[in-house]
Parts: sequence; structure tokens; C-alpha cells
Amino acid sequence: MRVTVTRIVSRKVCFISELDSSMSSTGKLNRAALRADKLPVETESSLVMMIGPANRLLLTKEILDFCGALPIYNTEHIKVDPSNGNGTASK
Repeated sequence: MRVTVTRIVSRKVCFISELDSSMSSTGKLNRAALRADKLPVETESSLVMMIGPANRLLLTKEILDFCGALPIYNTEHIKVDPSNGNGTASK
């Protein structure tokens, strides 16, 4: 499903977010590891916004087993744009 599932037992909740598409290629990651001494450093900031409850009928058995009876919410990453002077978020 290409998602990250985070379970926070102390808050009694699970969150699902899509994987970042820029890091989805295993080949890209392997090539980067080979040139690790020459990699440029990039820093990005993002906010995570809860966008609503996940549809349990669309989730895999593994996700349902991992989260158990905890509520499961979909989330969305929103990049923070520091160039606009106040670090506000932009989609």
C-alpha cells in the first residue's frame, strides 16, 4: 500500500500516511548509498495534518492487526515554505 502506519499507544490512536514519493524507488536509495560521501544535504520541514478517519474496509489485515481496536486516522504531510517569511504551510 506504500503507507506508513504509526501507533501511539499512550494516546490510543493510529495514524496512516502515504510514503513520500521522492523516496519510493529502492534503486534510487541504493545508488545514493553508494555515493554517500558526495550527497548534498537538504532539509525540509513539514506539518502532519489529520484529515479524517480511515476506512477500515480498505485497510490490509496487517494494518488492522497492528492498530487493533485503536481508532485509525488518515494524515497528510504539508510542506512548510520558509521562503515566505513566516514559515507557513503550503500544499
